[in-house]
Amino acid sequence: MEEIMAIIKLKATCLKVLDNVKKTGKKILITKKGEACCIVSPVVGEGDWEALNIETYPYHPMSYHFS
Repeated sequence: MEEIMAIIKLKATCLKVLDNVKKTGKKILITKKGEACCIVSPVVGEGDWEALNIETYPYHPMSYHFS
């Protein structure tokens, strides 16, 4: 099971939390006002990074460039 952390604690210790996620490989469920809002998860390999890259993700609104 993944760890659960309030967003206020993540805000106060973000860099340490991210280093710990990278080191342990464990996911952390982030809650806001007691409700799940996101998951902090390690990137496993280069293929994962490509899948998450906003500029290459075809359906993400930030990937569209207007002239």
